[in-house]
Amino acid sequence: RISLLFSIIHHKFNAAKRIGMVAKKNKPNSTMNLSDNNDMSKLEAGTQAGSSRESLSLADEQESSRSSVGSSSGSWIKFAVAAVAAGVVATAISVPLARRDNGSSASAQESPYTPPSYTPPFEDVEEGVPLLSKKVLNGYASTEEWMDAARLVAKDYVNGGVARNNGDMNYLSYGLSDVVMFRDDIMIADAPMAEAATPQSGVTNNVNDFETNNQESGVNEGDKVVTNGKVAFAAYGNYLVAWRVSDGVELIRMKLDPTGNVAPSINTLLLQGNHLILAVSGYGWDEQKQQTRVLSSYKATRILIYDIEDIDGESGASLSPIAQRDVNGNFVTIRAIDGMIHFVLSTELQFYELLGAPFERSSNPSLSSLDLEMYADQVRLTAEAENIPEFVQQLTDEIMECGQIPNLVAMNRWTTSEDSNSQLENFLYDKGVADSLVTIMSFNLTGVVADVVAGKTNALECLSVAGSFFPTNAWDVNVYSAKDTMLMAIKGYDYSTEREMSIDSTYMVAFDLTIPDVAPKSYGKVDGDVLDQYSFRVDGNILQLATTIKNQWMWIAVGMPMPMPLDRRLQEIGNIAPFPTTENYVITMDLEGASGEMEELDRIQLGKEGEVFTSVRFYKDLAYAVTFREMDPFYVLDTRNASDITIAGELDNITGWSSYLEPMNDENTIMLAIGEEANEWGQALGLSISVFDARDVDNVKISARFIIESETDVWSSSEGLRNKNAIRFNAETGRLIIPLILNSAGSEYHGFRVYIASVDSITEVEDCEVNLADYASSKGYLYKPNYLESRSMIIDGNFMSTMGDDIVSKDLGSCSFNWHLGL
Repeated sequence: RISLLFSIIHHKFNAAKRIGMVAKKNKPNSTMNLSDNNDMSKLEAGTQAGSSRESLSLADEQESSRSSVGSSSGSWIKFAVAAVAAGVVATAISVPLARRDNGSSASAQESPYTPPSYTPPFEDVEEGVPLLSKKVLNGYASTEEWMDAARLVAKDYVNGGVARNNGDMNYLSYGLSDVVMFRDDIMIADAPMAEAATPQSGVTNNVNDFETNNQESGVNEGDKVVTNGKVAFAAYGNYLVAWRVSDGVELIRMKLDPTGNVAPSINTLLLQGNHLILAVSGYGWDEQKQQTRVLSSYKATRILIYDIEDIDGESGASLSPIAQRDVNGNFVTIRAIDGMIHFVLSTELQFYELLGAPFERSSNPSLSSLDLEMYADQVRLTAEAENIPEFVQQLTDEIMECGQIPNLVAMNRWTTSEDSNSQLENFLYDKGVADSLVTIMSFNLTGVVADVVAGKTNALECLSVAGSFFPTNAWDVNVYSAKDTMLMAIKGYDYSTEREMSIDSTYMVAFDLTIPDVAPKSYGKVDGDVLDQYSFRVDGNILQLATTIKNQWMWIAVGMPMPMPLDRRLQEIGNIAPFPTTENYVITMDLEGASGEMEELDRIQLGKEGEVFTSVRFYKDLAYAVTFREMDPFYVLDTRNASDITIAGELDNITGWSSYLEPMNDENTIMLAIGEEANEWGQALGLSISVFDARDVDNVKISARFIIESETDVWSSSEGLRNKNAIRFNAETGRLIIPLILNSAGSEYHGFRVYIASVDSITEVEDCEVNLADYASSKGYLYKPNYLESRSMIIDGNFMSTMGDDIVSKDLGSCSFNWHLGL
């Protein structure tokens, strides 16, 4: 119960961090004892979240931070902080530091915590789980081998539950947070501005730009609004809607069938020729209610394939799936490569009901009266005879695909060193080595269609499945895909000899997409966290990536027992650990080293102390990186030699930060940046558009900048800061279309703005604006379960925008109104 409470508080705290990142400079923080350290007096009331299922960047969080300056958000932040602190004190749970006992002298307060003495139910379990090595890439040769491994992991979980019930404080879980610091030695840089542009009829005739904003050429990604240029399809909550793009006539409004009381929700759409593929969440409830499931997202996602060839533009059309199947996991992403469809899904493992609840002392009177040793022995007897066999069989039945164990990375300790700090790892990763399972489910679309034509009743019955278990929640997974390789990256842990602590690390598994059955081919590890999928690029056998290493901080309740030695500096400071520094690296690796482990070829450090990556883009032979704390250094990297990365150009002291970079020319030397302007303290002022000219790497410059708004009483936001698919830039016409939200006292704006961007100017085309206040149907759409995502597309010289309940079409050149469809 305490563990569950802390999980809730932790998630609320992370949510609070996303609401408010940056407070006013030098604002007093009454909740912390900051001592006399001058640097510490500048602590701001904001932190950077690690990474979520949406992989929010620092700029994403700071994009919404200006609303936190008000009393309402500020109060929420203080409440969340106080809740965590109060929870720690009330339950007398200490937070262990990630620091090993290195044999140095220690005061009485620094004495290591001694856990209760008893014999665990299952001895030598941890040693039986392999370290991360090439061997684990081979997976399991038989069902029996898999079941042996699952049995070992189940025993490890039971050991942890017994330790918690016996009062071992190393098994009480609580997450750590990061601090973003600010400095005061910066001057605001100026940039060129421009006047509003005049609409020009005829300049955009017959222009088409409606494909999904894919990261890699030849690797198609899904989205919630797609079109073939004639008919558009969109996810509208639990409805699939379609309309004719020439005049906005609604063709389809189809409600998806629910299961139980849960309404389904469309996660993504993918158009492939005459076929529309959907991933829909909200299923599996009936199966989960019928019996206990180990996979928390058992049969939770429905795959649907529709033939849209007969959707000829007539209203009242209907669709029926030619194939469908419910699969395990929550939808993460989808990729289509040369006719192969790859779904990535994630699920947590539910150990507690089968392996935890039956052995809780508090709810089992027959166990509560036993001493530590007798309790552990009784748990061993019962678990070995009943609970573990049931758990292993249930998990095996759930993951089997057509009678076969998938191509899984064998369960392992997700650390490459025996020196790993097991006390901290038990504390932070209290489900052991298998908190979550991430899978790739693949099929050949042409083969599925052929099976349907041949009369096969379930063309999706047997899929190719590969994947890996991970020790942390799968919400943190980032997925990158080239045509031949898919990369999963998730936060883990490893012991750093240099820092003498277990630190956050990013573990990666590369999968081979060139073989009929996708399979793992290599693994790798780097210290720190990655920002998002754009933090990776694979070119042949070379992996490029960007990572940020952040030291961590936490509250320490004074006088509470510590499981591990406490750093003397913490005692001198009081209730808070030292401020963190950060290290940002761009790294190149050999994707398939001789041992199956990705081998580092080179790395280069970027940014100043306290800065983190806010945007990274890799291209052939060069890369761009933006770091931020108060200012926004912009780096141009020469990556032609994977063994010798160099800084080719650099631009420093830029106010604000960039969240998304888009090339404006074929050479990728002129970059369009979407981000936020900020003051000298790093406080967000408003949305900004910038052009970085790197054609001359010796003279990298901002050649144009447009501040969308910078008024102190106005808060601005754009879905484009969080989702690349919300931004539409057409290099042929220079048109940039951005969804925009503006809030101020007594007024609220939702809509789209159109800009003309060139290497030396950015101008707003005012008459092309789409203001949803002109359409009554979208009022309050943010609070409704069914709404359209913010997207824009250019079709035959017209731009079509979707947001809330409305689809609006205008001529991109003359800005004249074409049509409006309100859902």
